[in-house]
Amino acid sequence: TSVQQEHFASALAIRRLNALIAAAPAPSRNGKLLVACPPRENHTFSALLVTLFLRQRGWDVVYLGANVPLERLNETVQSTRPNLVILTAMQLHTAAELYEMSLNLQMLDVPVAYGGLIFSLLPELRERIPAAFLGESLEDVVQAVENLLAQPQIAPQVEPIGEEYSLALQHFEERLPLVEAYLWQKIQTNGLKEYHLSIANETLARDINASLRLGDL
Repeated sequence: TSVQQEHFASALAIRRLNALIAAAPAPSRNGKLLVACPPRENHTFSALLVTLFLRQRGWDVVYLGANVPLERLNETVQSTRPNLVILTAMQLHTAAELYEMSLNLQMLDVPVAYGGLIFSLLPELRERIPAAFLGESLEDVVQAVENLLAQPQIAPQVEPIGEEYSLALQHFEERLPLVEAYLWQKIQTNGLKEYHLSIANETLARDINASLRLGDL
C-alpha cells in the first residue's frame, strides 16, 4: 500500500464519519459536550469516532476538529458552558499541548476527560494530565463519559513541573539553532539528504521540548 493510497483511504473514512455525524438524530439528553484535538494534533479519526458514538447515544456534542488553538477553545467553552470537554492526542508533542489545555480548563472549573494512542504507548504520561482518562479502548469511551456525567469527579492533582525542567526548556530553546547548525555541519559529509535531516531535527526537537514541558525527560 502506497502513502497516497493510505491518505486516500483515510480521507474517505473521515468524510464518511462526518456524514454519519451529520445524520445522527437530534440530542435527546440534557448536557453539552465538546470534543477537540489540541494544537498541532491533526489526527482526528478517534475524535470523530467518539463524537459519532456519543451523538448516537443522544448527547449534544460539539466537535471542534483538529489543531484547536487554546483561545478558540476558551471562547467556545465560555459561549457553550459544556458539561465536559474531551481532548484527544496521538503524539508526544500534542500530549504536551493537551496537558496545558487541561491546566487551563481546570482553572476555568470545566471538567475535562482525555484519551489517545500516546497515553496507551506511554501510560506514565497519565500521571501528568489533570483530567479523567477515558481508557485505552474506543469501545469503553462512551460508558466512561456517561459515568463521568452521572458522577462528576474531582480532577486528579498533578505535581507542578519542577523549576529545573523550566530552566532546561528555556536553555534548550535558546540553543536549538546552534545544535541544528552543528548537526548540519557534521552530517553534510555523510551523504544524508537535507530533507531527511530536516525532518529528523524537527521531530527530535519537538519531542525533547514536549518531554521538558511534561516534566519527565
